[in-house]
Amino acid sequence: MKSLIFAVAKKEALHITRDKRTMVLIFLLPIFQLIIFGYAVSTDIKHISTAVFNLDSNSTSRELIKSFANSTYFDINYYVLNRQDAEKLLDKGKIKVILEIPPDFSRNVKLKKPAQISMTVDGTDPNPANTALNTGSAICQAFGTELNLKKTNSRPNQQIDLRSRVFYNPDLRSSNFMIPGVVGFLLQILIVILTTNTLVREKENGTLEVLITTPIKRYELIIGKLVPYIVIAFFDVVMILSLGAVLFQVKIIGSILLLLILSFLFLCGSLGLGLFISSIAQNQYQAFQMITPLFPLSILLSGFMFPREGMPVILYYLGYLIPLTYFLKILRGIILKGIGIEYLLLEVFALSIYTIFFVSLSIISFKKKLE
Repeated sequence: MKSLIFAVAKKEALHITRDKRTMVLIFLLPIFQLIIFGYAVSTDIKHISTAVFNLDSNSTSRELIKSFANSTYFDINYYVLNRQDAEKLLDKGKIKVILEIPPDFSRNVKLKKPAQISMTVDGTDPNPANTALNTGSAICQAFGTELNLKKTNSRPNQQIDLRSRVFYNPDLRSSNFMIPGVVGFLLQILIVILTTNTLVREKENGTLEVLITTPIKRYELIIGKLVPYIVIAFFDVVMILSLGAVLFQVKIIGSILLLLILSFLFLCGSLGLGLFISSIAQNQYQAFQMITPLFPLSILLSGFMFPREGMPVILYYLGYLIPLTYFLKILRGIILKGIGIEYLLLEVFALSIYTIFFVSLSIISFKKKLE
């Protein structure tokens, strides 16, 4: 009996070691996921992209701006000359904070009067928004304390009054941030899984070859197999958005038509990815192995759950290789900000490249596999 068990175990071990894909998953995937989870999952949010609108040219205001930059929580990436330019950057998602210093700031500091500055925060993601508000207030208090230490008279303590406003999500509700993310995540993961499994299952059952021998053309076969999943995907989009509006009061501010069109663009790319995986996988187990790394990458590096601002530089730029990163900006931009296509040109271009690449690759590989 022991010899039989040993023989079966030996046979299974040989099967595993000869499968290169399995060996890669066994040894490399845990290391890869440990690195991704260890560095990407962080609640310590820093390097928040900030634009400064400084109407005061005195050195005091520049010292205050320097205090924000030295904190490492704020990256001063833009200096703007008017408020409209700053708000455009906020709409495009290039910045999270607008720091505005009025022209009388230095004069009020010199006269020991309360000096006001204003901070406008993108509330789309509540986590960096709360960090910006709390850290900004602490920096202003510390700057006021430092000015008081320099005083040589008995006038009242210097105060830096930070007036803050939150755009797009004034109540900083997490549901406003999560519901659009769920739409994008489901579109990518669900459609890839369904598309991959259905074609691989056809190959396993031998019915794909039977269909090929019929008068139906190959492109008709592929389109016919994928159309139901397009319908399913759009049903999921409408269902989630409707439930989000009813249960969580997440309403679409922007154009619903634009949202559906760009969702279709992203959906075609996901279908292409699923078709490509199905063409190179021999069975459903191999297909699942290939899909597995897509889950942590999409969740962690795209900004679906965790702010990308707190990630290391390498992981931050690695997130730009994930299509969901761009689609989430489209979803949250249209749903929460109400922005139009003119603010989403980069995201549309990136998704177009992604869609063309995977659809073309899937058609070539699928045709070659059939031949």
